[in-house]
Amino acid sequence: MRYVDADGHVEESPATFDDKYLDPAFRAQRPRVVGVDGMVYWDIDEQLFPRRVGRGCNNLGTPTSYDGKPAIHTGQTRKHRLHGADRSQGAAADHG
Repeated sequence: MRYVDADGHVEESPATFDDKYLDPAFRAQRPRVVGVDGMVYWDIDEQLFPRRVGRGCNNLGTPTSYDGKPAIHTGQTRKHRLHGADRSQGAAADHG
């Protein structure tokens, strides 16, 4: 017997909103990935998602990279710093 997970989630990437998929009439309104204070968000209709604090806060659907670099929340950035020259600073920044 085959099973289907009915609680699956879709994680969009910037490619989801590429010109080849998005109708020209809606391209000016496409969601954008933006970086703010080292964190990465979707800018949708001038609102940032996910909402990290306050009512309705969550971390679902967060872009995993921005400008070719891993986002802070992925843990990849911390790993990269800890294996680099600033090992002690990276550990202190992540635990401080």
